[in-house]
Amino acid sequence: MKKEYNVIRKVLILGANGQIARLVTEKLGSSVKTTLFVRSSTKLTDNRNHVIIGDVLN
Repeated sequence: MKKEYNVIRKVLILGANGQIARLVTEKLGSSVKTTLFVRSSTKLTDNRNHVIIGDVLN
């Protein structure tokens, strides 16, 4: 009997302008759809991700 595993397909990253978020999106690669939540998109260089601009405290 083959065991089934749940595979993560979508990830939301809060504060995605930071260095850790960049490393995470790099490691996840293109197999996972990422959504980046940022206060300002001026620092983002990668346009492969869905970007939401806002403030998590609002």
